[in-house]
Amino acid sequence: MRWTDNRKYFQNILFLCEQISKLNVCISRIEIFSFR
Repeated sequence: MRWTDNRKYFQNILFLCEQISKLNVCISRIEIFSFR
């Protein structure tokens, strides 16, 4: 595995984590609204 491939892979993971955290925020907001 070359360094460039490794970096690309790492960036993809960071991007995925970012998307997942945004999703979690959305879900938690929806839960808060639905419980009111």
